[in-house]
Amino acid sequence: MKSIELIKPRNPLLVIAWAFGLYVLAYTTQYVYFWIGSIVTGATFGELAGGELKTYEAVFLRGLVGLFLGVPATFLVVKYLWRRPWCWLRIQFHGRHILWGALIGVGVAVAAIAFLGAIGFARITGLPGRFSAGQLVSLLIGHFGWVVFISILEESVFRGMVVREFALRWGWPVAALLGGLFFAAIHLIGIFPILTPQLIGTILVAGTAASALFTALYVRSHSLWFPIGFHAGWNFALAALLGATMSGRARGFGLFRTELSGPELLTGGEFGVEASVVALAMTIVIVVCVLCIPRRGDLLSSRPPEKAANSEN
Repeated sequence: MKSIELIKPRNPLLVIAWAFGLYVLAYTTQYVYFWIGSIVTGATFGELAGGELKTYEAVFLRGLVGLFLGVPATFLVVKYLWRRPWCWLRIQFHGRHILWGALIGVGVAVAAIAFLGAIGFARITGLPGRFSAGQLVSLLIGHFGWVVFISILEESVFRGMVVREFALRWGWPVAALLGGLFFAAIHLIGIFPILTPQLIGTILVAGTAASALFTALYVRSHSLWFPIGFHAGWNFALAALLGATMSGRARGFGLFRTELSGPELLTGGEFGVEASVVALAMTIVIVVCVLCIPRRGDLLSSRPPEKAANSEN
């Protein structure tokens, strides 16, 4: 508790710069995947890094590297380079939170695609039978490893580091907004070739909404593992189960293959359902429910104990 009481706000620009650097540092573990993948598949580093090589071997290798190298690297970065107490970040492992978060994330993603299918804007174009049993197992394990790594990395950086630090200075609402813009900006970098002014605006709104959702789960559960679970469940459902476009990357190696067509406002266009008004509406409903439905326990304070106490006097 004493270490928490000594926590002071950091310079916001330093928070952004250092968090981004640590994000890149943890993500560079994927160069091991590029190296192994190039040996196994004969593809180039560029093909693997850009996601151009769509084979079950590549998905499997990427997932293993993410799970067994990326996840430990993320925890080492958080512990030794971010230098905040784990009890302050609320990153102590909590199995029940990650399980419930994952189940809700899968359910929301499936519900969004099901709704689009019901109104004629989503259809299944590939079935599990197109894969052998070995290929299916490899794909599911590969997707699982990758979404676990990405969810732990992004929630640790964008919520545990950036939003948590900003909240210390400005409170949760402003922190969620600014952290959402940063979160969205990182996703813009990954799809730079397809960006348009309209898509940029859409992704900024989607990123802010996602940040609000993940932050709401964070402050309600008092655990970073709830948003990690939701994030992983959402990504796993879209990529591994439904095979839908996600974050601007077309997916073909899911249990099913789902194609979205129709107004970009409803389908999210080239970015995927995450940028659609369907996902936005569902996000708003979940945020309101998470924050407003009465339940035992208070929301996570944005400040150390003695600061919260002083503000009440």
